[in-house]
Formats: sequence, structure tokens, C-alpha cells
Amino acid sequence: MNHIVNLLGLCYLIFGYAQANISGTSPPNGACLCVNARVLNVRATACGTRLARTSTGDCFTYKGNNQYCNIGSTRHHFFNFDFNGRDGWAAGQFLTIGTAAQCRRTPPPRGDCSQVEIIPRSSWRARAPRRRTAIRRPPPMLFIHHTAGAFCSDQASCSLQMRRIQNFHIDGRGWSDIAYNFLIGEDGRVYEGRGWTTVPGATRAYNSRSLAFCMLGNFQTRPPNAAAISAVRNLIACAKTRGRLANNFEMFGHRDAGCTACPVKSADWVDSSCEQILLEQMAAEMSPKFKGRIICFVTGASQGLGRSIILSIAPRLPDGSVVLLHGRNKDRLEALSGELVATYQHLSIRLVMADLSTSEHLSDIYESFEKLKASAFSRAMIIHNASEHMGLTGIKTVELDDTEKITKCLHLHLTSTIVITSRFIKHFLQCSEKTIVNISAVVANRAISTLGLYAAGKAGREIFFKTMAVEDPSLRILNFDPGVMTTHMLEDHWSNCWDDKFLTFSKKMHAEGHMFKPDDVAEKLVNCLNADSYENGATVSVKDL
Repeated sequence: MNHIVNLLGLCYLIFGYAQANISGTSPPNGACLCVNARVLNVRATACGTRLARTSTGDCFTYKGNNQYCNIGSTRHHFFNFDFNGRDGWAAGQFLTIGTAAQCRRTPPPRGDCSQVEIIPRSSWRARAPRRRTAIRRPPPMLFIHHTAGAFCSDQASCSLQMRRIQNFHIDGRGWSDIAYNFLIGEDGRVYEGRGWTTVPGATRAYNSRSLAFCMLGNFQTRPPNAAAISAVRNLIACAKTRGRLANNFEMFGHRDAGCTACPVKSADWVDSSCEQILLEQMAAEMSPKFKGRIICFVTGASQGLGRSIILSIAPRLPDGSVVLLHGRNKDRLEALSGELVATYQHLSIRLVMADLSTSEHLSDIYESFEKLKASAFSRAMIIHNASEHMGLTGIKTVELDDTEKITKCLHLHLTSTIVITSRFIKHFLQCSEKTIVNISAVVANRAISTLGLYAAGKAGREIFFKTMAVEDPSLRILNFDPGVMTTHMLEDHWSNCWDDKFLTFSKKMHAEGHMFKPDDVAEKLVNCLNADSYENGATVSVKDL
């Protein structure tokens, strides 16, 4: 087989097809796949979540699996390869066949700059600096700042912020350039400021012996989002890999240098392993809700809003916390678990499979609680998100007469929620704070055609938790309305909806961009929990945040 693989790669090289991509083909198992794109996203599954980035010339060994799937409306042919001992997937149009020798000499990918998307100065249209002072040796200090200004969540708005900050620093402050080495947006990108080789101008007496990274936005009242947290962690790993920081460097918040209210006290940064807990510590200081070891249980976590919630909340959880994920699809749950384990080594990730439309598998969930020692946690949080469908939407409410189907729907949306909450609170009763989040829906308080049975479950849940909040004020309870989102549930509803008028209206909303994205909803939910200012048992809508 190795001879075939080598010969195939050699033929590509000899006959001038080295740049021919492999999309639509079926290479032999063990073939060497080489990247022919400047930057390539390596994904955890076909068309799945980004695992890392790699670049031109990197080569990986094909594992014999390929699959067609869609990203948006575009169909791609994905190929599976060995990515540093893990499963990696990438689109075939960005891969070519190489030789076995190329795979042997490609070093295994590390937690280095391949995972950082750095936007160069030219891309955000920076002005030329008035002068530069070169960094002579790797600095022993790293300062983390925030701009205390506007947030940005895409490249266009972050680039605009970069230009405004640079103009202010040059024209308003009289400095030579934008003060920071790199700035990080909530789009997950890193924006080049002075870069690796120029002394920063952001930390007074410490400039000559430090690097300065800055978060774009004001984080005095909330922590950065998951994308920004991941980006700054990867940027620090990149700096270490490239030798841009001294081996024994220390990290500090700006205010440790006697400046303003920038992020974090020095005590949070001194530990030698603090690069692993960098932004979690920032989040913990800003958000008492996420202090202390936490058990966080999320139902319906494998896709849609549930998946977005756990990806948003995980960076905020402190060291030693346990994340318990529920779902029905084993492959999706395991893919999410793999992503979390790779990114958040300070967390323990556990999975439980159960169909909540019957009581048959509820014991599996109870057992997952019992395997955890309650005294090990200071806080317990349960987020009820599971919702497989929107009820029996193919017929009118007055026509509902199938007892078995009605019972299963209400068990999924109401009964299971009640009994799981009871078992969870009883098991973790000694935790100092117990938080319950009910993912509600607009139909809990408003009649909408085709959604009568779904509304019965959601409305029942809301009043149940409002009653619980009245009976036991020691519990912290939030009913959260996520609005109308673009999820698989909505698409399933469209395929089995009897009301053409509702179908036309909802599809128009979707086409005009009036629906919420799960990632945005999750971020607002976590920020609401961070603030911890909602009335106990109240319903908070994403539209009000």
C-alpha cells in the first residue's frame, strides 16, 4: 500500500498535478494529504466545529474516511486524517496528494500559531507608525488590557475600532502608534497592533520589558465571550512557541501598574501555569456567579442552543468544575466533549444519553448525579434546554386525540423537567448556591398557530418554576425566552406544518434576518447569569438584553 501511495503522490508531482485538489476523489487509505491553502480550518467532524488552523505545505495521513456535507448552502467533500493523534477533517478542495516523505517530515501540529487568526495591519488599514522601538530580547512580562470602549463581533466592526483607537493614540495622545502589540475581538480574531518586534506604549514604566495584549470592549461588568477567551489563550501559546516571551514570564492586569480599572489583580496571574486559567480567572473576578467549583448540567446539549450555551459557559467555569452534558445523539455529544476536553483541560466533561420523552432512561440521569460527590462543589447549576420538536404541528390543536403522542410530548417538555430538577436539587442540596435555568419560549405567554401542545409544555414549565421560586427563595431561578432561532427544530417544524400562513410568515422572518442565532442567544444568557440581577423566578427575554 505504501508503494501505491508514494507512486500516486509522485505521479501528481511529475505530471504537474500537484495543485489538483482531491474533492470528488477517493484516495487510498494512508495517502499523504497536503494543504494547498494559505490558511485551512481543520474541523473536529465533517462540516463540524473548527478544531485548529493549519497552512500551506502541512501534510497529514489520510484515515480512509470521507463524507459529503453542507456548510450553509454550499456542498463540500470532507476528508478525515490524523491530526496530531486526533481526528481532523478538512474540505477536499483545499487538499492535494503528497508523498509519504512529505507526511514524515511535517512536524505534528502543536498548540501554536496555527490556531490563531491574526489580521495584519494592512487588512484593517492601519496608518504608518511615526517611529518604532525594537524589542531587544523576549520580555519577562505580559500585560492584559481592555479598551473600555465599544464591543465588536465581526472583522468589519473590529477593524473600524482598530482605526479609531489608532487615530486617538496618534492624534489625541501624541503617541507613535496604536499602543498595544495585539488586540483581540469578540469575533475570535487577533488584530495586529505593534506586532511582536516593537515595544508597546500601553503600560508606562513597564513598556520596555513587556508585551501588551488588549481585549476590544469594556469588560468591567462582564467577561469576554468564548471566542475572545479562546483567541487570547491561543495567542499566548503562540507567543511562547515563537519565543516572543521569556520562559519565566509573568502576566498582569493593567491596573497592577497603577493604571485605571483594567482587568485582573496580579495575584490571579502569578502562578506559573496561569496561561491555562488566564481568562477564566478574569471571568471569575468579574462574575461571582461562577466562583467556586461548579457542577453544571445542561440538557439537550448536543446541538443548537444547548451546544452554544455550553461553549459559552465553559470558559467561565473555574478549575475543577464538572460539566455534565445530556443528549440523544452519541456522535454529536462525543464530538462536543472532544472539543471541550481539547480546549478546557481544567474541566471534567461527562456525558449521559437519555430519551426524555419517556421515563425509561431517567434512571441513567439520576445515576450520573449520584456518581458525583455533592460536597466537592460549592455551586450547582442545571439548564433545562432539551426539546426534540415543537409538538404535533401537523394538525390543529382541536384535533389532538392521540394519548400516547401527547403523553410523550408533555413528558419531554414538562414531566421530565420536573422530576430531573427534583433529583438534581436533592442530590446537590448542600451546595451554597443552586441555580435553575429554564429555557422557555415565546409561546409560553403568547398563542401561536400550530404550537398549542408545545406551548402547553412550555407554559407549564414557566409557572412551575415561578411557583418553586415563591416556595423556596434560596433557589436562584431564571425563565429565559430565547426568541425565535434558526435551528434544526424550526426546519423540522416547516416540513410538517399545516398552517401555510404561519409557514410563509416564519420563512419570511428567516429570510430577512429577523431570527436570532443560537450563539448570540447563548452569549446573552450567560451574560444575564453573570449579572445575576434578574428577579427570582422571572421571565427574561433575549429581546430585552
